[in-house]
Amino acid sequence: MGLESFFTGKNIREHEGTKGGKYFSDGSYLVKVIECKMIDRRSGQPAFVADLEVIESNNEETKVGDKCGFFVGMDKDPAMGKIADFMKTAYTSLANAAGHADFNADNDLTDEDANNAINGNNSLMGVYLSLYCFKKEVKSKPGNFFTAHQWSVPSNVAELVSAA
Repeated sequence: MGLESFFTGKNIREHEGTKGGKYFSDGSYLVKVIECKMIDRRSGQPAFVADLEVIESNNEETKVGDKCGFFVGMDKDPAMGKIADFMKTAYTSLANAAGHADFNADNDLTDEDANNAINGNNSLMGVYLSLYCFKKEVKSKPGNFFTAHQWSVPSNVAELVSAA
Protein backbone atom coordinates (compact mmCIF):
# COMPACT_ATOMS: atom_id res chain seq x y z
CA MET A 1 0.00 0.00 0.00
CA GLY A 2 1.36 3.42 -0.96
CA LEU A 3 1.52 6.46 1.33
CA GLU A 4 -1.38 8.06 -0.54
CA SER A 5 -3.71 5.59 1.24
CA PHE A 6 -1.79 5.36 4.53
CA PHE A 7 -4.86 6.10 6.66
CA THR A 8 -7.07 3.44 5.11
CA GLY A 9 -8.36 1.25 7.94
CA LYS A 10 -6.82 3.43 10.66
CA ASN A 11 -10.21 4.89 11.83
CA ILE A 12 -8.70 8.35 12.25
CA ARG A 13 -11.91 9.78 13.76
CA GLU A 14 -11.59 7.40 16.71
CA HIS A 15 -8.17 8.73 17.77
CA GLU A 16 -7.85 11.60 20.20
CA GLY A 17 -5.68 14.47 19.04
CA THR A 18 -2.63 15.41 21.06
CA LYS A 19 -3.66 19.07 21.14
CA GLY A 20 0.06 19.79 20.84
CA GLY A 21 1.27 23.16 19.75
CA LYS A 22 4.15 25.54 19.45
CA TYR A 23 5.62 27.01 22.62
CA PHE A 24 7.88 29.98 23.32
CA SER A 25 11.69 29.76 23.37
CA ASP A 26 14.19 32.30 24.72
CA GLY A 27 13.35 35.79 23.52
CA SER A 28 11.24 38.89 23.87
CA TYR A 29 7.77 39.07 22.39
CA LEU A 30 4.69 41.20 22.02
CA VAL A 31 1.68 38.87 21.99
CA LYS A 32 -2.09 39.11 21.73
CA VAL A 33 -4.39 36.71 23.56
CA ILE A 34 -6.50 34.53 21.29
CA GLU A 35 -8.07 32.34 23.95
CA CYS A 36 -7.56 31.04 27.48
CA LYS A 37 -8.91 27.66 28.48
CA MET A 38 -8.63 24.72 30.80
CA ILE A 39 -8.06 21.33 29.19
CA ASP A 40 -7.96 17.75 30.40
CA ARG A 41 -4.60 16.12 29.79
CA ARG A 42 -4.22 12.47 28.89
CA SER A 43 -2.85 11.96 32.41
CA GLY A 44 -6.22 13.05 33.78
CA GLN A 45 -4.74 16.22 35.26
CA PRO A 46 -6.13 19.59 34.12
CA ALA A 47 -3.97 22.25 32.51
CA PHE A 48 -4.32 25.97 31.79
CA VAL A 49 -3.55 27.04 28.23
CA ALA A 50 -3.34 30.54 26.80
CA ASP A 51 -3.28 30.58 23.01
CA LEU A 52 -1.35 33.64 21.86
CA GLU A 53 -0.57 35.33 18.55
CA VAL A 54 2.94 36.70 18.11
CA ILE A 55 2.84 40.39 17.12
CA GLU A 56 6.59 41.11 17.56
CA SER A 57 9.50 38.74 18.18
CA ASN A 58 13.28 38.84 18.44
CA ASN A 59 13.52 35.04 18.13
CA GLU A 60 14.22 33.78 14.60
CA GLU A 61 12.29 30.54 15.26
CA THR A 62 9.16 32.33 16.47
CA LYS A 63 7.89 34.63 13.78
CA VAL A 64 5.29 37.38 13.67
CA GLY A 65 1.91 35.76 13.11
CA ASP A 66 2.86 32.46 14.78
CA LYS A 67 0.36 30.99 17.22
CA CYS A 68 2.04 29.82 20.42
CA GLY A 69 0.81 28.45 23.70
CA PHE A 70 1.50 29.17 27.34
CA PHE A 71 0.86 25.81 29.04
CA VAL A 72 0.66 25.22 32.79
CA GLY A 73 -0.02 21.71 34.10
CA MET A 74 -1.98 21.90 37.34
CA ASP A 75 -0.09 18.96 38.86
CA LYS A 76 2.93 21.09 39.82
CA ASP A 77 3.17 23.30 42.92
CA PRO A 78 3.92 26.59 41.17
CA ALA A 79 0.96 26.22 38.76
CA MET A 80 -1.39 28.69 40.43
CA GLY A 81 1.42 31.24 40.83
CA LYS A 82 2.29 31.02 37.12
CA ILE A 83 -1.36 31.43 36.16
CA ALA A 84 -1.77 34.30 38.64
CA ASP A 85 1.21 36.12 37.07
CA PHE A 86 -0.38 35.75 33.63
CA MET A 87 -3.91 36.71 34.76
CA LYS A 88 -2.81 39.70 36.86
CA THR A 89 -0.73 41.08 33.99
CA ALA A 90 -3.43 40.42 31.39
CA TYR A 91 -6.20 42.06 33.42
CA THR A 92 -3.92 45.02 34.19
CA SER A 93 -3.22 45.38 30.47
CA LEU A 94 -6.96 45.21 29.76
CA ALA A 95 -7.67 47.87 32.39
CA ASN A 96 -4.85 50.15 31.21
CA ALA A 97 -6.03 49.88 27.60
CA ALA A 98 -9.48 50.99 28.76
CA GLY A 99 -7.99 53.97 30.64
CA HIS A 100 -8.36 52.48 34.13
CA ALA A 101 -4.83 53.11 35.40
CA ASP A 102 -6.06 52.78 38.98
CA PHE A 103 -6.72 49.03 38.56
CA ASN A 104 -4.61 47.00 40.99
CA ALA A 105 -4.66 43.27 40.18
CA ASP A 106 -3.46 42.35 43.68
CA ASN A 107 -6.61 43.95 45.12
CA ASP A 108 -9.11 44.05 42.25
CA LEU A 109 -8.76 40.72 40.41
CA THR A 110 -11.41 38.19 41.43
CA ASP A 111 -11.92 34.46 40.95
CA GLU A 112 -14.89 35.40 38.77
CA ASP A 113 -12.53 37.39 36.51
CA ALA A 114 -10.25 34.35 36.21
CA ASN A 115 -13.23 32.12 35.38
CA ASN A 116 -14.41 34.62 32.76
CA ALA A 117 -11.03 34.26 31.06
CA ILE A 118 -11.45 30.50 30.58
CA ASN A 119 -15.17 30.10 30.01
CA GLY A 120 -17.25 31.14 27.02
CA ASN A 121 -16.83 34.82 27.92
CA ASN A 122 -13.15 34.67 26.84
CA SER A 123 -12.71 38.03 28.56
CA LEU A 124 -8.98 38.30 27.76
CA MET A 125 -9.32 37.82 23.99
CA GLY A 126 -7.44 40.61 22.19
CA VAL A 127 -5.37 41.66 25.22
CA TYR A 128 -1.76 42.66 24.44
CA LEU A 129 1.11 41.47 26.64
CA SER A 130 4.87 41.76 26.62
CA LEU A 131 6.65 38.48 27.28
CA TYR A 132 10.26 37.68 28.07
CA CYS A 133 11.24 33.98 28.04
CA PHE A 134 14.49 32.47 29.26
CA LYS A 135 15.90 29.13 30.34
CA LYS A 136 15.90 28.50 34.07
CA GLU A 137 17.45 25.54 35.87
CA VAL A 138 15.17 23.25 37.88
CA LYS A 139 16.43 23.61 41.47
CA SER A 140 15.69 20.02 42.41
CA LYS A 141 17.21 18.63 39.18
CA PRO A 142 20.53 20.34 38.36
CA GLY A 143 21.24 20.27 34.65
CA ASN A 144 17.53 20.27 33.74
CA PHE A 145 15.98 23.47 32.43
CA PHE A 146 12.54 24.85 31.70
CA THR A 147 11.41 28.01 29.93
CA ALA A 148 10.44 30.74 32.38
CA HIS A 149 7.89 33.38 31.33
CA GLN A 150 7.96 36.97 32.58
CA TRP A 151 4.79 38.87 31.69
CA SER A 152 4.44 42.64 31.59
CA VAL A 153 2.03 45.26 30.29
CA PRO A 154 3.28 46.86 27.06
CA SER A 155 4.11 50.51 27.68
CA ASN A 156 2.09 51.46 24.59
CA VAL A 157 -0.92 49.21 25.29
CA ALA A 158 -3.52 51.95 24.70
CA GLU A 159 -1.98 52.75 21.31
CA LEU A 160 -1.90 49.07 20.36
CA VAL A 161 -5.57 48.66 21.14
CA SER A 162 -6.63 51.83 19.34
CA ALA A 163 -4.64 50.80 16.25
CA ALA A 164 -6.22 47.32 16.14
